Amino acid sequence: MADLRNTFAQAKAAAFLSLRKLSTPNLLKLKQAIRADGGYFSVVKKTLLTIAHPAAAEQPITGPFAVVIDRTGDLKPFAVLGKHRSELKLELYGGEFEAQTLSADE
Repeated sequence: MADLRNTFAQAKAAAFLSLRKLSTPNLLKLKQAIRADGGYFSVVKKTLLTIAHPAAAEQPITGPFAVVIDRTGDLKPFAVLGKHRSELKLELYGGEFEAQTLSADE
């Protein structure tokens, strides 16, 4: 819990990614690519997420999901999501940027 709180405290931006249509091999591929670019990727229970980061309660998250966090401000982890979005049929629930809640469309 403390690790997740600290990660959000350092976050410049975050995205909440649905895992419903993502196979295990593709999940591992995506996780490795995000981490290789300095991002944080973790599968988290919604209850724990909202305890560690109450603002996440505003996100329309249902089902299994992962958190992708950029701690540097260069947004490289999100470029990885964009690169793989069509290929892996990624679904985003939404995210946060500069303390603003964003919808999946934004």
